[in-house]
Formats: sequence, structure tokens, C-alpha cells
Amino acid sequence: MFIGTASAQEHSFRFASLTPEGGYIHEKHLRPFVEAVEDDSGGRIEIDLQPVGVFGAPNKLYELVEAGIVDMAWTVQGYTSGRFPQSGVVELPFLFDKAETGSTLLWTMYEEGHFDRDYATVKPLALYTHRPYGLFTTGPEVRQAEDLEGLKVRTPSAIVGQALTILGGTPVGMQVTEMAEALRLGTIDSSVFPWEAIDLFGLQDELTALTDARIAAPRFMVIMNKARYEALPDDLKAVIDDHAGLAFSSGIGAGLDRQELKDKQRFAEMDGYTVIDLDPSVREIMEARTASVVDDWIADVEGEGVDGEALLARARDLIAELE
Repeated sequence: MFIGTASAQEHSFRFASLTPEGGYIHEKHLRPFVEAVEDDSGGRIEIDLQPVGVFGAPNKLYELVEAGIVDMAWTVQGYTSGRFPQSGVVELPFLFDKAETGSTLLWTMYEEGHFDRDYATVKPLALYTHRPYGLFTTGPEVRQAEDLEGLKVRTPSAIVGQALTILGGTPVGMQVTEMAEALRLGTIDSSVFPWEAIDLFGLQDELTALTDARIAAPRFMVIMNKARYEALPDDLKAVIDDHAGLAFSSGIGAGLDRQELKDKQRFAEMDGYTVIDLDPSVREIMEARTASVVDDWIADVEGEGVDGEALLARARDLIAELE
């Protein structure tokens, strides 16, 4: 019996999550992925999915997977600034409105070879975006572009931070697990954040004015250590590949679109919250004011040998097809 059990579980992987248990992505997408891979492997693969902090700090997970200290992880690309210049195209402000669009775009361009440098040292399992984030504050209402003036805004990435700076805000970078205390202490008074994670990270008593600004959508990734993947026999590689890729990525995006709209409606129906739909004319003003972010991004990546104009053109072509 001992020999049979040992041989059944030939490959054990540690999988680091970005949120506590109960989080939407953790429960509705990562856990089903883990269970499907384990089942289809006939028990030869075992994956230990653990909530945020168990296998390392969120902003270190990419490096931990790259080094083989953790086998799999779900993390934010913005935590590893400068490592993913090519795929930064999907994070440009006011590019698309749906998570499914951004997620399909991100994986499709990866498969087409446009992001060959960004993920060369890991095995991507899913690449996706949120529905472009809302702008949530501790009270000040954002209805006009000028209302951002002076706000200290937690930002998920450098590109989003640049757009917020142009619009008058002061971007502050921090891990998501630090936000609740920062809001209580006044270190920040607002955040660009997903609707579905407000309760999850204990922000519901601090963030009370919720604007569906949809400024930009940060990039996320589910990755695996490349050497651990390549060491698998072909049949087990196929098991992982069958559950990874475009369907996994776009499925997360589509699920987020549905979940975020449900949570937006829930907050709109609750006492103590002001939910604001940003007028389309205001978004047009914001888009015009942040146009230089696009120009700066193109110049920055061209300095690294990346054809930013070609990436942006391909992204816009795909968005036109998808939306």
C-alpha cells in the first residue's frame, strides 16, 4: 500500500494564491483548475493550493516561481515592475471595457509570439485582466476629471500610476494586503481596485464612494516553474496544457465581468455607499488627457528594442474583433 500511494502521486506542486480562501478567483477558477488537473492525471499530480502569504509575499511570487522555490503562483504583473514591457500594452488607459476582452487579448497576443520576452523564464498557465478597475474613495466623490485632484490613490502598476498622476492624483504603490491599514491611517484615501475584492480584503468600512471609472485593467498571471513543467512526462504536460491557455484565461475574464457587475449592484443597493457611473463624456476627457501615457509607453519600450506601435496596433485590431 505504501509503494502504491507513493507511485500514484509522482509529482507534487506548491501553488501560491494571491488572496485568502473564499476569494472569487481562488475558489471559482484556481481550485477547479487544480482539481481538474489532479483528476485527469489519475492522481499522479498533486497540487497544494494555499492562500496569500503561506508560500511567500505577493510581490515576490514571480521570483519565487522563477527560482523554483514555489512551483505555481497567481500574481499581479505590476508587482514585478519592468519585467513585462511587451504585455504592458493591455494596461494602457481606456483601451477596452471588459475583462473577457482584455484576457483574450493578452493570451492571444502571447500565443502569437508578441510577448516572447516577457514570459520566457516561466510557463504561463493563464494570462488575464480584470474588468477595468473602479476608483474607490473614503468619501470624496469622483464624478469629474477634476475630482481626482489631490487624492492619494493606491495603484496596481506604474502605467496606471502615470495616468492617475496626469489626472491630478498621487499614486501610491503597495501590496493589496497593506491597503486596509493604509486607508485607516490616511496613507491613502482611495484606490483603483476591483469591486469583487472590497469585502475580501476588509475595505468595506473604509471605501464608501465607488466610481465605475474603468480607467485601466492591470495584468495578472498564473504561472508555473518552467523546469518543473518541462520535467514532466508528455502525457502529464498534456494534462496541464488541456486546462491552461486561452480557455482558462478568457474564462477568468468572463467570470470577472459577471462577478464585478453583481458586486457593483450589491453595493448600489446597500446603505452607506454611493455608487457612481462615470459619464461617458468625462471618460472621454480623461482619455484625452492621458493620451501621453500611450506615447510615453511606446517610447519606453522602443528603448528596450520593442516595437510598441506594432503591439498597440495589433491590440486595437483584436479589441475591435472582440468588442
